[in-house]
Amino acid sequence: MGSIGRNDRCPCGSGLKYKQCCLKKNNLTFNEIESDDNMRIIVKSTYDFIKENKFEGGCHLTSAIMYILLTEVGFTDLEVKTGVVENDEGRFDHSWVEYQGKKIDMAIMNTLQDGFKYPPVFLDKLIGSSELMEYKYGIDMELDSDALRVLNQSLSDYILDGESQNTVLIFKDIAKRSGIELSDAKETLRKYSGTYRVLERK
Repeated sequence: MGSIGRNDRCPCGSGLKYKQCCLKKNNLTFNEIESDDNMRIIVKSTYDFIKENKFEGGCHLTSAIMYILLTEVGFTDLEVKTGVVENDEGRFDHSWVEYQGKKIDMAIMNTLQDGFKYPPVFLDKLIGSSELMEYKYGIDMELDSDALRVLNQSLSDYILDGESQNTVLIFKDIAKRSGIELSDAKETLRKYSGTYRVLERK
């Protein structure tokens, strides 16, 4: 990430100062992004969980949880995707959610990549970043064995099989933060035994 001054010419080529152009587009809060309130609450609850618990490397889990909770409150046209992501600092296997083709990616804020923390993405927009950061999702590279295993597990199996690592408790926690009452969390999860991630590879 290069350092760009607020009064520098914006590198996007618009001719405007950075503070009048891409800084406004990037340095956003959840409430500044046009979205359904239920979606915003679920995504923000996932963000809060990651931040408060310093939860690292949870992209496969949190993407599955967001997908399930968003589906439970009525959203369709959702996909959970897995692929290789590239940014200015490297490449890594990753999972995220897409809604109508727009990316939702909270776990990128706290990856296992040498402690790097990146701005999270909500409907293709960066949250809370004054830096320009470009993510390329689904670049043409093979996944490692762990990501391939995740790709071949249903969302239900992935979360239920990880119960000893508190995956079900995390699912309940984010659901509760989102105001979603689950009479039986495991039964809710079992509904997604036929739902799999989509490989993104361009």
